[in-house]
Amino acid sequence: MSQLENLNRAMGYVEEHLDGTLDMEKLSRIAGCSQYQLQRMFPYLAGVTLSEYVRRRAMTSAAYDLVSTDAKVVDVALRYGYDSPTSFSRAFRSVHGASPSEARLPGTKLKLHPRLAFTLSVKGEEAMDYKIIEQPSFRVVGIPSDNGKWDVEGAGAKTCRA
Repeated sequence: MSQLENLNRAMGYVEEHLDGTLDMEKLSRIAGCSQYQLQRMFPYLAGVTLSEYVRRRAMTSAAYDLVSTDAKVVDVALRYGYDSPTSFSRAFRSVHGASPSEARLPGTKLKLHPRLAFTLSVKGEEAMDYKIIEQPSFRVVGIPSDNGKWDVEGAGAKTCRA
């Protein structure tokens, strides 16, 4: 079995154990690596730590339960492995920006954190036409954007305003 298949099986295991019964040792065995390797590798692959991913997925499922059922908040908290409604509410608010009670109100915006699926993507498989031309020397000017990154596409518009 390939490493990608192992990681996807591990994500299936995570989905089945969003109730707080996730066993990290078993998860790492399913993923085909040590706990240490899984904890180190996951953020590089997913862009978020494993514990944060599990928390976000649990809160996404909890939000669905709150909106689609009449279950009490304390019951939903217990279903997702939280000992108290207070700790559940804190985790819920940190993910969704609203309390579990507010989630039931019409028009409340909640965040969906979808299940991860690992795939292999190969780039550069299509041929590209190109030609080499000689150009006289020219000057390149760059303007950093407000977030500190270089905004190449909007640089021309910014220079026109100056």
